[in-house]
Amino acid sequence: MKAKLLHIARTAPVFLVLLPLFFMLHGLNENFVPDLTRTALIQTLLYSIAGIIMTAIFVLVFGSVKKAALFSFFLLLFNFFFGAAHDLAKKTFGLQVFFVKYGFILALAA
Repeated sequence: MKAKLLHIARTAPVFLVLLPLFFMLHGLNENFVPDLTRTALIQTLLYSIAGIIMTAIFVLVFGSVKKAALFSFFLLLFNFFFGAAHDLAKKTFGLQVFFVKYGFILALAA
């Protein structure tokens, strides 16, 4: 049983499910509201499904499941942590710095 689980962990892109799980559980831990647990689990499921669907689409582009899963992972990572990174940059550098503005960030991300 242990060998089978290790084989699945090594071959399958499990990180596509673990990233949304981490993000939602971290948010739930930081902002705990008892009624929010069900919503957080539903959001985790939806983000995991979105990552799997993006991977299926990007397999057509990259030709490899691992590369497609990694690209989907980075897209989800950008989606989850953009707000926190942008707020940190605004607080650190101020609002008038060029690379903090949305126009620069979105052009760089594209």
